[in-house]
Amino acid sequence: MKLCTALLLSCLAACNYNNAHDSQDSPPTSWVDTDPPGATLLLVRRNLTFRTPVDLGEEVSAREEMEISKSGYKTWRGTLRDIPRSANRSYHLVLEPK
Repeated sequence: MKLCTALLLSCLAACNYNNAHDSQDSPPTSWVDTDPPGATLLLVRRNLTFRTPVDLGEEVSAREEMEISKSGYKTWRGTLRDIPRSANRSYHLVLEPK
């Protein structure tokens, strides 16, 4: 019985180690999508542009100023903090028609 318990604990410890290690290999993401898709996301300070949906990875902090625009829609200005979250580090913005 003690041997079975020791083997079980060893297996559980190995699983936990592998899961923790895997999550450290995957960088955090900041996924931004818009409705409608295909908007231009501009990181103002760095003058970098992306097309939505976009995974910014570690490119942007929650406080970095950005603009999101699309023809026929009002330009949105703000930070990731201002965009509603749809999941952990995933953001969804609905653009307003002009």
